[in-house]
Amino acid sequence: MRTNPSSARQGLLTAILTMSLAACASSGAPIYEYRPTESPLRYELTAHISNEIETPGGTQTSGGESDATFTASIGERTDSGTVFSVTFESFRAAASGDLGSGEVDGGAVEGTKFVAVLKDGGVVDIIEAPEIDLEGISADDLAGVVIGLLMPLPPGGADTSESWPHIVEAPVGSGLDGSSAYTGTARMAGDTTWNGVPAEVIVSEGKWVLTGAGTPPGSPAPIELTMEGTSSTTYYWDSARGVMLSAEASSQGSGSVATMGFEMPITNTASSTTTLQMPGAAAD
Repeated sequence: MRTNPSSARQGLLTAILTMSLAACASSGAPIYEYRPTESPLRYELTAHISNEIETPGGTQTSGGESDATFTASIGERTDSGTVFSVTFESFRAAASGDLGSGEVDGGAVEGTKFVAVLKDGGVVDIIEAPEIDLEGISADDLAGVVIGLLMPLPPGGADTSESWPHIVEAPVGSGLDGSSAYTGTARMAGDTTWNGVPAEVIVSEGKWVLTGAGTPPGSPAPIELTMEGTSSTTYYWDSARGVMLSAEASSQGSGSVATMGFEMPITNTASSTTTLQMPGAAAD
């Protein structure tokens, strides 16, 4: 079956682009527990991804980058977990390479709000998600940002020399049905100073598996995407305020994308940084 090569490339580009797309003072021992915020915390996110796809016509490369600014408000802990909300202030994504180029103007994302519950064990349930009117971007695409905002704290909030499980699952997005699942372990990695703030370091390392199927926006045919790889994230925690200061992540993986009777190997590398806007911990 033949199809328009430009349309096929644009559909695949859209999928890759959207994929590139997670306050109380105390004294004494560190407290590893999120605390209610008096004012919203403002974070900035930057992400980069590069891909190589072995198509019937040869190796195709692509790159993507995205950035976002959002605020996070942490509520009181209840029997069902800790309620928090994330509101996006800005969003932008761009891609370039052999598969074509494009940019997403995220104006439709501005002001959108997610509400979620952080449960014991680090499980995050999104209980309220916005409707997003933007081609190529859905609430599922942004849900990963919301889920990734919460770092893996030690069980019970106590300092420990032992590692503990860190499991995260998020929707694939990109117009695909499926999920991205991360299974790893987290551990304490000492103390440091982050932008002048005393911080504890937590490192999470593990493996991820991504599966998805469907028709991305602009694609002339359905695709099936299967990938797996490894990931490492370094988190910086302010125990005095009970907030995450920063998260620096990197990953690499490989797999395949199948469409129109072709199965094409794909490899990628990605990195992202989420940073609490300084000075201070509060939005204006």
